[in-house]
Amino acid sequence: MPGIKGQRLIVTPDGEALHRISTLIDTGVVHVEVQDVLPLHMAAEAHRTSKIGQVRGKLLLTL
Repeated sequence: MPGIKGQRLIVTPDGEALHRISTLIDTGVVHVEVQDVLPLHMAAEAHRTSKIGQVRGKLLLTL
């Protein structure tokens, strides 16, 4: 489409960076908005909700 640009981004696992991010979350510097916590058997419903764009925050699945 005219005016639309794409860029490829390759992300590699980085344990140190993940630790720094978790520290920021734990100390409240970064806040993660959780919309809903659902049991694993509702994964298909969570996927449908996410796909239609009705999510403000993260959807979490529990085991």
